[in-house]
Amino acid sequence: MSAILQARHEMQSIRRLKLTDRSISSLIRQGCAAKSKIKEEIERFSIIRAVAAVERCDVAILLIDANEGVTDQDTKIAGIAHERGKAAIIAVNKWDSIDKDEKTMNKYLKDISMELKYMEYAPKVFISAMTGQRINRMLELIQTVYHNHAPAYQHRCF
Repeated sequence: MSAILQARHEMQSIRRLKLTDRSISSLIRQGCAAKSKIKEEIERFSIIRAVAAVERCDVAILLIDANEGVTDQDTKIAGIAHERGKAAIIAVNKWDSIDKDEKTMNKYLKDISMELKYMEYAPKVFISAMTGQRINRMLELIQTVYHNHAPAYQHRCF
């Protein structure tokens, strides 16, 4: 049971953000444990929870671990958000923990583009939750994406 609770904690969380006069739900898919540690049962449980979380969120934030790159789990959750027509942001976390040169960001953008071709519309941001690097930028993106997506989404639904 503790493994499932750990996976639940590691996989995603719903956050209510108070931005200006609106509260926006955002799904933040958090990096999971190393692939070798993920058991099939835990992965199945996390996908079920992710689907439910995506259904409830206004903005889906796919949080990619910079050390791991885009994982199969990331691809599945991104696909769910895309199929449900959710506003989305792709955030590469732990940006502070990798060695970088002048080509690193472009390499990551290219890899994300290859793995998540269907989400080219989603803005990308490179962050560090630990140091706070570009967190304000991500919060601004959440608000922008929400406002840009809401009229189009409402139009499709009604």
